[in-house]
Amino acid sequence: MSSKITLGNKCEQGIRYERAIRVHLSIIDDEFYSTHFSLSSKAFEERIYLYAECSKNPDFRKQDDYYFLELFFSVGSYGAREFLVGLNFGQAKMDKETLDHRIRSYLKAELDNDFSALVQQYLKKEQLMENWLNEHLKQ
Repeated sequence: MSSKITLGNKCEQGIRYERAIRVHLSIIDDEFYSTHFSLSSKAFEERIYLYAECSKNPDFRKQDDYYFLELFFSVGSYGAREFLVGLNFGQAKMDKETLDHRIRSYLKAELDNDFSALVQQYLKKEQLMENWLNEHLKQ
């Protein structure tokens, strides 16, 4: 699949297009596996959403790196995903049940690894961003 992308700069009348470049986009893996989780606990005031995205590792060369897994989370209505961890695992293609089990075990390990401190940092960062936006975007 080939796609033409145009680059441009802003000018007084809008966007002025200066040049076009050709790029080649290739699908690495169309079997992309994504799972969303919801976490509620008395330890947190708001619901926490966890995201697991897993795909075949395009650089698979060694043992235990057939898949690439990325874990993210968000809190409440903020919606901005915060990166938790990216890792490789698996020696060969797995069925969905086995993938689910491995993903949940990695997710549990992250939750056991001082996750509440990460949630507090996330909330502080999002509140600071909200305050900044409110201050600088007042009309």
